Amino acid sequence: MSSILSFGKIKLEKLNDVVTICYKTNNLRLFRATQALIFIGDPQYNFSFEMIAGILNVSRKTIYNWLTKFMCGGLNWLKNDPFHFASRGRKPYLNKEQKKELYNMVKEGPEKNSFMSGLWTCAMIAHLIFLKFGVTYNPRYLSRMLKKWG
Repeated sequence: MSSILSFGKIKLEKLNDVVTICYKTNNLRLFRATQALIFIGDPQYNFSFEMIAGILNVSRKTIYNWLTKFMCGGLNWLKNDPFHFASRGRKPYLNKEQKKELYNMVKEGPEKNSFMSGLWTCAMIAHLIFLKFGVTYNPRYLSRMLKKWG
């Protein structure tokens, strides 16, 4: 089935370059999508969509979806959002300067920041962030952030 469709030599070279990037960044999701496109578009591989799905341990529908998105978006589709981990997860509310300022405030202690207690709690720090920066944080997330600070 894939012998009906083939990509040009330059397109295949660029796909192979993306595979190299996948090896360097350990990005398995991007690797599988790119490898599927190479299997589809390179005439030396005469794999059916079912075979490609079996090799890459994904569904046949996933292969069709990757091909459709690649045909619509080209290489830019591979280089954008769906496979890069930097764009995943909750976006940080505080920028680096604000985090640095917060670190210094926490280091000074709660009494210097208008709290009655002598020890910080995550709830107090969450309240401080809300008062100072107008941003709400879950105290559970703050505990992870504070562990990074030591």
